[in-house]
Amino acid sequence: MRKPLLMASVLMIVIAGLFYTCQFFMKEITAQPVLLANSHGIYSNNLAPYKDYLYLPQPTDEVEVEKEQFEIPFFEIDDSFVKSIPEGKVALTFDDGPSEYTRDIVNTLKQYEVGGTFFLIGQYLDKYPEEVAYIHENGYTIGTHSMNHINFSNSSTATQEYELQQSIEAIEAIIGEEITLFRPPFGQFNDITESVSSNLGQRMILWNNDPKDWQSRDAKKIIQHIKSSDVSGSIIILHEYPATLEALPEIITYLQAQGLELVNLR
Repeated sequence: MRKPLLMASVLMIVIAGLFYTCQFFMKEITAQPVLLANSHGIYSNNLAPYKDYLYLPQPTDEVEVEKEQFEIPFFEIDDSFVKSIPEGKVALTFDDGPSEYTRDIVNTLKQYEVGGTFFLIGQYLDKYPEEVAYIHENGYTIGTHSMNHINFSNSSTATQEYELQQSIEAIEAIIGEEITLFRPPFGQFNDITESVSSNLGQRMILWNNDPKDWQSRDAKKIIQHIKSSDVSGSIIILHEYPATLEALPEIITYLQAQGLELVNLR
């Protein structure tokens, strides 16, 4: 009988010792939250009691920082007819699209954070509607280059009206935005063209710098022309060709090195 009582007494003493020991350590812990937190890799100048850190979740998700989309510089066209822009600016313009090269041209402009204006031919829109949308979605200006790339200077009033009206409507149907810029193919037009263009709310955009990429189809010659010409205040006419795409990065970096702003026309 004494033996079980003795064992029970010993057990009670052990339990009591453990209880007081735990109380002592809990006091030490709650008195030093900073030390406890630091031992767990948590650093703060304003720490709550220990209980707040018992199940503190550790950050595991990476913070995704969204890159701000650059704002494309632009020049607003006020006149009904232009072939140059103010000094200190340059407009890169691309004719005869959309094409299989459109998207790469847009991506190159985006990469260098510069403007660009695309004059599209209506008959190609059905084949490349996604490229048309891609130009617009990325903030670049679209104008019309007629429906079938005709010579307006020797075309009837009815033909000119058709070519312009149909191409405008076809582009607007894809992008859902009004088209207001028109470049007559070959740069050819007459008094009828000016009247039709004005009546349809268009401003005619010509150029004052032509590297003749359509003729040479040679990237080196295109670049050489740009570097040997007076580029400030110029509207440069280019076309959607492989050689033009190849030359484009060097053209852009050269123009930027001259301190020029490469703008959208609108």
